[in-house]
Amino acid sequence: MMENIFLLKSKKPLILGKKIGQGGEGKVFEICDPLDCVAKIYETPPDNIKKQKLLRMVETATPSLLKIAAWPIDLIVNANKQVRGFVMPRVVARHDIHRLYSPKNRIQVFPNADFRFLVHVGANISRAFAVIHAHGHMVGDVNHGNILIGSNGTAMLIDCDSFQINDGNKVYTCDVGVPLFTAPELHGISFRGLRREKSHDLFGLAVILFHLLFMGRHPFAGRYLGHGDMPIEKAISEYRFAYGPDRKIHQMESPPGSLSLEKMGQSLAQMFIRAFSKNNALNMRPDTTEWISSLSNLENSLKICPNVSWHNFPCEWASCPWCSFEMASGKKLFGVNLSLIKRLASFDIESFWKLIQDIQVPLYPAALDRNQPIPNNIEMPILCDVPQLSIFKEKISRGFKNMGIWMFKLSPIIIMLILLFNNPINDFLCVLTSELCGKYVEIGKIVSIIQMSVFYFFIGGLFYKISSVIKPKGILAEKIEKRKKTIDEIKLSFKMAESEWKEFISQWDKLLKNKRWTFQTKYDELVFAKLQFYDIEKRCEQELKEKNSQKENIQKTRYLDKFRIDCGKVPCIGYVRSSMLASYGIETAADIDQNKIMSIPGFGEVLTYNLLQWRESHEKNFRFNPNEPIDEHIIETIKQKYKKQQEPLITKLKQGHVELKEIRQKILSVQKEYELQRQVLWTNLKIAKIRKKSLKRK
Repeated sequence: MMENIFLLKSKKPLILGKKIGQGGEGKVFEICDPLDCVAKIYETPPDNIKKQKLLRMVETATPSLLKIAAWPIDLIVNANKQVRGFVMPRVVARHDIHRLYSPKNRIQVFPNADFRFLVHVGANISRAFAVIHAHGHMVGDVNHGNILIGSNGTAMLIDCDSFQINDGNKVYTCDVGVPLFTAPELHGISFRGLRREKSHDLFGLAVILFHLLFMGRHPFAGRYLGHGDMPIEKAISEYRFAYGPDRKIHQMESPPGSLSLEKMGQSLAQMFIRAFSKNNALNMRPDTTEWISSLSNLENSLKICPNVSWHNFPCEWASCPWCSFEMASGKKLFGVNLSLIKRLASFDIESFWKLIQDIQVPLYPAALDRNQPIPNNIEMPILCDVPQLSIFKEKISRGFKNMGIWMFKLSPIIIMLILLFNNPINDFLCVLTSELCGKYVEIGKIVSIIQMSVFYFFIGGLFYKISSVIKPKGILAEKIEKRKKTIDEIKLSFKMAESEWKEFISQWDKLLKNKRWTFQTKYDELVFAKLQFYDIEKRCEQELKEKNSQKENIQKTRYLDKFRIDCGKVPCIGYVRSSMLASYGIETAADIDQNKIMSIPGFGEVLTYNLLQWRESHEKNFRFNPNEPIDEHIIETIKQKYKKQQEPLITKLKQGHVELKEIRQKILSVQKEYELQRQVLWTNLKIAKIRKKSLKRK
């Protein structure tokens, strides 16, 4: 039975409730007063130095410290004033940091966490360290077990009584540490009475952040290319950073399938190099301010994967690295955001397709009504009143005039043809000229040409003279000319109306056919998109059927995933070796595979056998339940994958629906304009034809 205990400040007796935790030094109990607090009771009363340290912590507790740490706010003493423990704020709804940076645990404990959330948490952890350092204290024993993370991404530090506390001239040291988070320069040194520097804390912080951003991998857990084994502690002590630019010099390479340092961006890459390289070991490691700034910038610059909406990745990557990793390994890095998936509205393709089918291409314009009445108020041509004999004379005159003109124009051509070909005229002229000119044949030919030219010019002049004699003169000539001009104008008007009509019919026929072709092309595109949509649905159904046939393996994997290697009692496998396994993607019993383990440096037949036996011991207890449905996360992940493939098609169908309506409306507008212009031009042509016909009656 526990002795009576009291709060040091208020002297009030303290009643312990249910035990909620236990560690190496003591146990943690619920208490009623103060509210939202718990009590840590030591198994053995602390010595005087520890008592002074706790007292100093209580005295220096500030709101900023209490916001980020389970900091002591009062001491618990017994009736003899002996310190038995302390009171601290209660930390609820939080999980160890390793359950966030471990992909297997993250999916179970933080199902909605994405890479942006990891970066956000990293910045918050850095802020928590910054608060501790601002008060002059050090965390000292940095490790995955003294950082708790809430679902909102806030960080809370615990086991604060082990921190290094600065009390002015006196420093209460942190006498413990975890080798995997301890700076290289402290390896091989006793922690008892060791005064830690801020640089030592910053090394541990960098290891935590590396775990977060690089999917649970330790920065010094890699493949050693030299002789012998290279445990993580030794790699740390020798600065063998497995991801750094000088890893080849240190005979190290990063585990297969791991992310490259450069892909996190130049700023973060350089900060990790500074944190883990020998040249920067003392005072050049990035401080909390740098981490906060760099991580905040990374969080704000992340890109969203076009295929999986909860995949966020650095902008340095051309494509999503998480999709590539999950496809290559068959493992999920992030849980499925069910709330996000369920917010995606389902698309009713059948109903929507009916809307598309309702958009019909308009019928061709109705045939032209050629019997439509013509306006009665047609302006008929008025011709000058001229005697028919005068009109006949004018026509005869015009005929002789034209014949004369053509005789003048064609005479050179006719003369040449006569000279070139044998004909009676040519023969007669040649004989005549030879008689006259005797032996001079060439002169005779020239004379014959002159004679023929004179002859044709004479005939042409005669025609022209006859025309001028017959042609009417004076006022009568003016009336005939005016009459002729009116007739010519009417004929020209008819020709123009006829030409406009034919051109209109030709152009508008092409335009209407082009608009219909555009409509049909768009409709055919939407038909193809619909077929693609259905094909994706079929492939989704097929994959779901395949998963259903794999139900037993899925259940077994989920069952074995409950057993973590770092928490299991596997012979010769402690925290260091389990961290190495985790860096190679082996975290739970489900991950254990002989070939994979044998390929990890330092893991031979004995350790592999121990792991296989441990897996088998759990596998024997598995019971398949055929009635248990497939995990909802698996189903929704598959559906989401295919929904993402359908999204561009849905967008295309929706845009196509709008475009089809617009094309149809354009066709209707064009046809309306066509019908109006067609009627106007047809009416004009008919009027011009009537006016032309009226000339024959006059």
